[in-house]
Amino acid sequence: MKVLRSISNDQIGTDVVDPYFLPWQAVFFFKESPFCSGALIAPKWIVTAAHCLPTWMPSNSIKIKLGITDLFRSTENQQSLKISKITVHPEFDFRTFSYDMALIELENDAKINEYVSPICIAEDSIHFFNGYPCLISGWSFYERSNSRLRSLQIRTIDSHICNGSNFYNGAISSTMACARMLDTMTDVCHGDSGSPLICRQPGSDYAVLSGIVFWGQGCGPVKDFTVFTDISKFVAWLKENANIE
Repeated sequence: MKVLRSISNDQIGTDVVDPYFLPWQAVFFFKESPFCSGALIAPKWIVTAAHCLPTWMPSNSIKIKLGITDLFRSTENQQSLKISKITVHPEFDFRTFSYDMALIELENDAKINEYVSPICIAEDSIHFFNGYPCLISGWSFYERSNSRLRSLQIRTIDSHICNGSNFYNGAISSTMACARMLDTMTDVCHGDSGSPLICRQPGSDYAVLSGIVFWGQGCGPVKDFTVFTDISKFVAWLKENANIE
């Protein structure tokens, strides 16, 4: 049974001190170097961005770590798991990033506990109405001084706005969604690809997975929007391929 966690306002926008806060967060290591993130959606399944898993990178060279908040500090809460299979969405286009979605099947189930537990997927696009408050998390791998998992508040933006001529000029497809920091001047880093966009389920404080990061504008001041793959457009595919309800 999936464990839903409430989003706590006092955890937003700071280093994540509480190891219970984001128990679905996964990080990928290739040759001992972190490079992308993902979200645990079932004990044996992780969802991430397809572009994080190029064909030249053998799956047996990738380690998946769960229950981790500091990249360079090991704790008894961490789990290191191997990949059994990677399934990239059949319509993924590396040129346009449409359908930028992939599933990772783990060799063994993650041990579900207070530090590691899956998150439910959003089944509609209600979170992508203009101005809906959500949360992104990641390690910003291109900021070498940062090794702690961070969370930042973000607000969704109508795709017609970020797809306008002043921004992405038609590059935003029907499987994508946009958001932007309003309270800070920090955007997600390129190294945060695959990181989850977490939103409150309307009418409650419970968290659902609404999107997957596939590009931002670096670790500096915000100039454009962060773009996500909209999870709600992939519900049927995820349920069919990961055998989840």
